[in-house]
Amino acid sequence: MKILVVDDEPAAITTLKDYIKATPGLEYIAGCINSYAAKEVFNINEDIDVVILDYEMEGEDGETLAKFIGDRAMIIFSTGHADFAVKSYEYGAIDFLLKPYSYDRFLKAIEKCAQYKGRTAEQRFVGKEEITINDSRKGKLIIIEKTAISYISAFGNYSKIMLNNGELLMPLKSLVAVFDMLHSNLFLRVHRSYVINIKAVKAFDKDYVTLKDGTEIKLGRVHKSAFKKWIHKHGLS
Repeated sequence: MKILVVDDEPAAITTLKDYIKATPGLEYIAGCINSYAAKEVFNINEDIDVVILDYEMEGEDGETLAKFIGDRAMIIFSTGHADFAVKSYEYGAIDFLLKPYSYDRFLKAIEKCAQYKGRTAEQRFVGKEEITINDSRKGKLIIIEKTAISYISAFGNYSKIMLNNGELLMPLKSLVAVFDMLHSNLFLRVHRSYVINIKAVKAFDKDYVTLKDGTEIKLGRVHKSAFKKWIHKHGLS
């Protein structure tokens, strides 16, 4: 895979250059200290596979460059600020490297890229089995498997994510924002305040859905038709 490194710290570029050259199957294309130089290199080398991108740089930041790159290459964000981790995934990043990171951690990010190579950004996002949540109650980032989620409910500016094991997470994200992160047919909105994992459904009638943990959720008026279509599709009507 051909890799472009963009970081305003020359030492960080040198480290990544060494990592790339030490890894079979990788080709170091260039190291750029700002997004303007990166755009020039990117326009010349249209077959770049991966861009390892510093999130916070002078001038145009990593977000701006990520938007420019779009679906043309896979992005790995690299920064010394953990707070940027969750936001980085909103731009379709394959992984997030928190400085300083080891060669082994670098390899894990590259392995993810190899797994998703050849897919569009949308396909890569849908294909991900995990999402990263910033839990406001614990004050830390938590990576969870999508299948571990039982349901999600709205809670003001927050949302409550109930896991199958009974654990509760509360990110400072709306229900709609969390639902958009999932990108999976596994989840269905059944009420303006609820999204459920369809595999967590235990029973239902024309007005309510009961989940395996005993939670009973009223079907929203405007969401009943979508639920009925799901029932019909799976031969449960």
